[in-house]
Amino acid sequence: MSLGGRLLRGLAIAAGALLLTFILIAARFPWDRLAPTVSAQATEASGVPIEIGGFEFSFGKLGVSLLATDVHIGWPDATGLDFPRVAARPAFTLDWFSGNPALRVLTENGPANFNGVVTRERAEGRLAVPEAEALPWRQDAPVAGAFRAKLALRFGQDEASGTQVLGDVDVTGSDGSIFPPGIPVAIPFDLLDATLAFTPTGLELSPLHVDGPMVSGSVTGTLHPRSGNWERAGLDLTVVIDRVDRGLSGMLAGTGVDLTPGRQFAIRGTAAAPVVR
Repeated sequence: MSLGGRLLRGLAIAAGALLLTFILIAARFPWDRLAPTVSAQATEASGVPIEIGGFEFSFGKLGVSLLATDVHIGWPDATGLDFPRVAARPAFTLDWFSGNPALRVLTENGPANFNGVVTRERAEGRLAVPEAEALPWRQDAPVAGAFRAKLALRFGQDEASGTQVLGDVDVTGSDGSIFPPGIPVAIPFDLLDATLAFTPTGLELSPLHVDGPMVSGSVTGTLHPRSGNWERAGLDLTVVIDRVDRGLSGMLAGTGVDLTPGRQFAIRGTAAAPVVR
C-alpha cells in the first residue's frame, strides 16, 4: 500500500474511533436533566406552553439523533397536541453560517406528524394528519378525514398578534367531509386539494377544490382574522358549483343556498357567524 493510502486509512480509523467515542459519551449523558430547561426555552421561543417528559439518545430514521419523549404542546382553549416521540438532529443547511441553528425534525404517532427542517425563522417539510377531527380546534372541526401537506412557512413578529406566520401550504385530503360555514350539513369528499397562502392580513384560498359523491366545486377568497382571533375572522369567499346531487340541492333549498351546477354564491360575515349570499 502506498504512503498516501496508508495515510488515508489511518485518518479513516482515527475518525471512526473519534465518532465511536462521541457516540458512547453521548449515549451515557444524562439527557433527562435537560428536559425542564429545554421545555422552558421552547415555551418562551414559541409563545405556547411546551412540556417535554425526557430525552434519549437515539439511532433511528434520522440516524444518530436526540429523541424527546412525551412531548405536550399546549393550545389556547383546547386540549393541545401530544407526541410520544420527537426526534431531532442538526440539519445540513446554510442557516448555521448565518447564526440560525437548524434542526431536522421527525415526529411519529402524533395527531399531526412532521418531517422537515425547523429554525427560529422558518419551517419547511411535509405534514401528515391521520384524522383532522383529532386536532385541537377551538370550535367544531371544519373538516374530517386524512390529510397530507407540503409547507414552507416563515415566522415573524406582529405588534398586534405576536408571532406571525407567512408562507404557503399545499394540502391534499381523501375520504373525508367538510362542514362549510353557513351550510347545516356535512359534505363528503373523495378528494380535496387546496393551496393556502398565509399573508400579513390573513389566509388566502387559491383555490380549494372538492370532488365527492354529493357535490364538486371550488372555493376561493380570503379569511381576515381580527387581532389574531380566527373565530372572528372576516370571510370573503366565493363558491362555484360544478356538480351537485339532487338530494342535497333539495335539502338546502329552504336555506336560500342555490346549488344549481354552474351557480356561484358568496360567503361573508365571520367564521363564527357566516352569511351566505
